[in-house]
Amino acid sequence: MTEKTGARAAALIELVDVVRDLGGDPEPLLAAEGLVPGDLLDPERILPAATVGRLIAAGADQTGFRHFGAMLASRRDMRSYLGALGRMVWSAPDLGTALREFTDYIGIHIAGSTWHLDIDGSLARLRNEFRQVPSRQGIEHNVVLAHRLIKALTSPAWSPSFVYMTSTGGADSYLRRLLDCPIVYEATFNGIEFHASDLATPLASADRQLSRLLHGFVDDQPSTGRRDVVEEVRVLIEKNLISGICSIDAVVRFLPYARSTLQRKLAGRGTSYQKILDEVRDRRACDALAHSDISIGQLSDSLCYTNIDAFSRAFKSRFGVSPRSWRKTHSGAN
Repeated sequence: MTEKTGARAAALIELVDVVRDLGGDPEPLLAAEGLVPGDLLDPERILPAATVGRLIAAGADQTGFRHFGAMLASRRDMRSYLGALGRMVWSAPDLGTALREFTDYIGIHIAGSTWHLDIDGSLARLRNEFRQVPSRQGIEHNVVLAHRLIKALTSPAWSPSFVYMTSTGGADSYLRRLLDCPIVYEATFNGIEFHASDLATPLASADRQLSRLLHGFVDDQPSTGRRDVVEEVRVLIEKNLISGICSIDAVVRFLPYARSTLQRKLAGRGTSYQKILDEVRDRRACDALAHSDISIGQLSDSLCYTNIDAFSRAFKSRFGVSPRSWRKTHSGAN
C-alpha cells in the first residue's frame, strides 16, 4: 500500500459524530494521525488508505463498538459521499447502468479497493476486492455502503438475497437489522448478492441528457500510460472531475513521481497544473453551454467549482462574458 492510494477526507466526515455518539473522543484519534476534526471538512484532502483504515479501527477500539465501520457507513449521505460521481450514478437510466458507472469510476474517487459487478444466470453480485488484507471494520463498512447505495437508487424496501463477508462472525442483531438479509461469514468474497432482474429497475432520478453530457467528458479518453506529461495530466484531470476532484494531489497519486517533480516537468513544458485544469474546464464549459441545456449550477458542480459565482467569475475573466451570455450567442454552434 502506497501513500498514493487513499480517499478524500470527506469520506470520514461522519467519524467525529459517530465516535462522540458512542461516548468516545475523536480528537486524540485524529491527532495520532496528525489531523484535527476540521481536516475532514476539506473534500480535496487525500488521506492515505492506511490512515483511513487505522482511524476506523481506532474508533472501534476506543468506543468498544465492534461494528463501528458499519455504523460509520450507515450515517453516510450517499450522494454527497460520491460527489460528482453521484450525479453520473443517479442520472443512469436503470440500476444495472448505475452500478456499472459506480464500479468503473469509484477507483478514481477512492483508492484502496475495487468493485466488480458479476452476473451469473439469475444472480448478480456486487463484489469488493481490497488491495491488502482487509480488516473486519473495513469489510463491514464497504458492504454496508454498497447495500445503502442500491437502496438509495431503488427503494427503501429493496433487500439483497445474501451478504457475504470473508471475516468471522456469528449471530448479530445490529448487522441483521441494518442489512435485513442473511449474512454469510467466512465466505470466499466480500459483497452482496441479489436477483439479476433487479438490474433492470428504472431509476426515478434518471436524467438522460445529464448522463450523456457526463459521459462525453470521459468517453474515448485513453487510459493512463507513459505518454507526454501534459497529455497525461489532462487525461487524469478529465477523469478525476467526474468524481468531483480537481486537486493536483489527486492527479499525483496516479503518477510515479512527487508533486514537486510534476510541477517541474510542467514548467519545463511552459505550462502548469492550473493552466491545464483551466483549459479542460473551459473546453467542457463551452461544449456544455453550446450543446445542452444543463443548468449553470449543475455545470459549475461538474467542473468542480466551489459555487456558481466562482464559476461565473472564472468564465467571464477568460471569455469576457457570463456563461449565460455566452450560451445565448453560441447555443447550437458546431
